Amino acid sequence: MFRRLLIANRGEIAVRIIRACRELGIESVAVYSDADSSAPHRALADRAVRIGPAPATHSYLSTEAVLRAAKETGAEAIHPGYGFLAENHAFAAACIAGGLIFVGPPPDVIASLGSKIAARQVDNPMLRFGDPNPAVDPTQQTEDLGSDAVKSTELGLKNIARVAGYLVSATCKEGEDYELLSNMYTQLLRQRDRELGHVANVVGGVVQNNLWYGQRDRVFDRTASERQRAAVAFLIEHGLKVPNYLVSSDILDRIDADGVADRILSSQRGILSSLLDDTRIRRMSEYANRSATNDAYTPAFLIADLHAGIFTEFNGAASANDSNGSMIQVDLYRRNLQRAFVEQLGTFASSTSTSSDMPALSRAELKRVQEEAKKVQIADGITRAHLDDLLARIQRIFEPKDKTEAPSSPTTTFPRRRPEAE
Repeated sequence: MFRRLLIANRGEIAVRIIRACRELGIESVAVYSDADSSAPHRALADRAVRIGPAPATHSYLSTEAVLRAAKETGAEAIHPGYGFLAENHAFAAACIAGGLIFVGPPPDVIASLGSKIAARQVDNPMLRFGDPNPAVDPTQQTEDLGSDAVKSTELGLKNIARVAGYLVSATCKEGEDYELLSNMYTQLLRQRDRELGHVANVVGGVVQNNLWYGQRDRVFDRTASERQRAAVAFLIEHGLKVPNYLVSSDILDRIDADGVADRILSSQRGILSSLLDDTRIRRMSEYANRSATNDAYTPAFLIADLHAGIFTEFNGAASANDSNGSMIQVDLYRRNLQRAFVEQLGTFASSTSTSSDMPALSRAELKRVQEEAKKVQIADGITRAHLDDLLARIQRIFEPKDKTEAPSSPTTTFPRRRPEAE
C-alpha cells in the first residue's frame, strides 16, 4: 500500500479522491494550474503543487508536468480521476516506467478499450462527436438531433403554428400592454428561421465521416440528390410562401402598424442567401463534375426549382398569343420575394468571379424572367406595375449606366462687407 497519492485532476473529482484518501490514511497531493489557484481541492489536500498555466494542455494534460510534480512531492502513486489523462494509455505507461503506481487499468487494457469504442463508431454514427459544421455537413447542426432535417422541421413548424394560435391568450393580460406579445412573435419568427435553416443546409450538403484509412474508403459523402431536391421543395412551400398564422390580424393589429412585410422578407432573403451562397454553389458544381452517374443535383437544377416556386403566377397567365389565359395577381409578400430574388441574381450577374458558375446561371435566369414577364398580357394594376418594375431592374443589371459626375453648379461669389471705420 502506498502512503502518498498525487491526484492528477481538479474540481469535485479531486475533492472526492482527497476525502477517500483521508478515510484510508493516505496523504494527498493536489495539482493546480494558474486558473485553479484558489480552487477548493487545493485547500483540502495535504499538499499542493502548481503544474502550469491555465490552459489544460500545459498543465493537467501535460504528462511531463504531472510526473515532475509527483517526483518533487515524493508521491508513490498517481490517480488520474475522470477525464483528462484517465483514458490515456501512454500516460499510464509513463507512470509505471517512472516507478509510480497508476491507480487504474493497465495501459494495454486502456488501449484496447479505446480501440473497441472507435470501432463501434465506424458503424454507429450516434457514437460520433464533431464540432458544429452546418454550412457543409447537415448532420452537424445545432438544435438538430434527427437524421431527417425535412421531416423534423415539418413537425417543428406544426408546433410553431400551434404556438401562434395561443400567442395572444398566453401573453396578454387585462390592463397590460402588448410588449410580451410582440417579443414572443419575434421569437416565433426567429425559431422558424432556425428550423428552416436546417433544411437549407441539406442542399449541397456533404456528410463528413472522420475515419481513417482502412476503416472506410472515403471521408466525405455527398447528400443524395433526391434529398436535396426534396429540401428545396420543402423550403419553397413552407419557407418562401407565407403561412396565414404569421400574418394573422389577431396578432399584427395589436403589435405593429407596419413592418411585418419587412420581417417576412428578411426571412425569405435569409433562405435565398443560404441556398445561393457562393461556397455552396461551388461545392455543388464540383460534385456534379465528379459524379460518374450524372444524377447530381446541380446549381442549374436549384435555380430552376426556385424559379418554379417564386414565379408560380406566370403559369397559366395569358400571353401575347393567348387572350384566354387567367389574369395574374401577385400579392405584396410575393412581389417582395420576386424583387429580392432578382436583386440577388443581379449581384451575382455583375460579379467578375472566374471560379463560380453563378454569374452565368444568374444571367440565364434573369433572361428567363425577363422573357416570361414580357409575355404576360392580363394582370391587375399593381401586378402590371410590378412586372414593369422587374423588367426595368433586369434591364439596369444588363445595361448599367455609367455613373458620371453631375455638372457642377456655378459658384456665386458674394461681396464681403467692409468693416466700418471707427
